[in-house]
Amino acid sequence: MEVKGPDSAFYSGMITLNDKTNPKQAEFKIERCSMPEYVGETALGIYKLEGKKLTLAASEPGSISRPAYFDSTGGVMLFSLTKR
Repeated sequence: MEVKGPDSAFYSGMITLNDKTNPKQAEFKIERCSMPEYVGETALGIYKLEGKKLTLAASEPGSISRPAYFDSTGGVMLFSLTKR
């Protein structure tokens, strides 16, 4: 997976999904990043898929806590992607 932001920030790495939980869980292992301190870290997250819309909420890479809700409070990164 690769994520690019508008300010030239980027993350790339492997994502592992667990669809047996509620909400569904994701783990992002950062392999390359514009912020070197995150390389090798894992961001814990949750996700939901509604039709063509994928919503991801993830903690800061290296944090041991996983978001419980789909909002961007408390340092949670929130992504919303829609398939065309």
